[in-house]
Amino acid sequence: MEQRESDMTITLEVVKGPGAGRKIFLQSGGQTTVGRTDEADYSFANNEEMSGRHFAVVCQWPHWFLDDLDSSNGTMLNGERITHAELKHGDEVAAGQNVFHVILSGQDSRIHTTMDVEASSEGEAAIEVSDANSELEPIIAVRDEPSGFVAATAKPICDQMKELDEAAATLLQPDHSPKQYLEVLEQNEQFTDAIRFLANALPRRDAVAWAADCIVKANQGKLADADARAMEVIQAWVADPSEANRRAAQSAAEAAELKTPTSWAAMGAFWSEGSMGPPEVPAIPPASHLTAHAVSSSAILAAVEKEPEKASEKYHAFIQLGIEKGS
Repeated sequence: MEQRESDMTITLEVVKGPGAGRKIFLQSGGQTTVGRTDEADYSFANNEEMSGRHFAVVCQWPHWFLDDLDSSNGTMLNGERITHAELKHGDEVAAGQNVFHVILSGQDSRIHTTMDVEASSEGEAAIEVSDANSELEPIIAVRDEPSGFVAATAKPICDQMKELDEAAATLLQPDHSPKQYLEVLEQNEQFTDAIRFLANALPRRDAVAWAADCIVKANQGKLADADARAMEVIQAWVADPSEANRRAAQSAAEAAELKTPTSWAAMGAFWSEGSMGPPEVPAIPPASHLTAHAVSSSAILAAVEKEPEKASEKYHAFIQLGIEKGS
């Protein structure tokens, strides 16, 4: 499958030193810093040989680069000290006492879901979908390079959000992790803001899969015919975010006129990348926040569509599903 910028990810796995086993999952866009203090986006406080801001990982589509940030002990790439170098799959980065193994998306990735996916003879994904009103399993995007929240702290996620109430913003502390901030929002019954935060905090494919989980949860695994068909389309896109599956998601969303949770989840898939216009016209890229908007709309509607008096109970369940997906 052709690599797309919105799917471009890199994982730094600590294979030696303090925090061994820790994994940092990054998406394309901008610069991410690693160091010993809270000045860095990702900190390793127990690595005494690491500088406060030691190195940065920078995405310049379609490449990833490693930059030393004038560290005291230097940044090593495959045993050689560097100031600026391109990262490749399988590289090893050493900073102080830590050694990181580099995993690039598309190298080790195998994306599948808990619903059955089999390869057809034509090489397309053949999706087994339960009959209407039968039990459906949650859709989970599983990656060899681990999925997770798009940032280590909640602040950069909140900074780029288009929809966050002032009351929710005042609850944010600079050192809150996404999970901690979600717990604070939940404790203060800022449920819709927690849903919107999750929609922005998860990678787009995971966010759409999470919305599908919420729909299944709210409906106790039983969906009407139209929703089951839309869920099939969502399932196909989560398994394989190809252009054909993205366009199929658009059709499913438009067929329901964006009046159902499944149609909003499908629209989230369509808005994830590519063009919003017909294939034959010049590309009209979707705004970066649109998938999060669609995903949050899907989850909020799923909470209130049936038995709205139980919306709070459903929000609690949805938030836990999102935390599990981001952990």
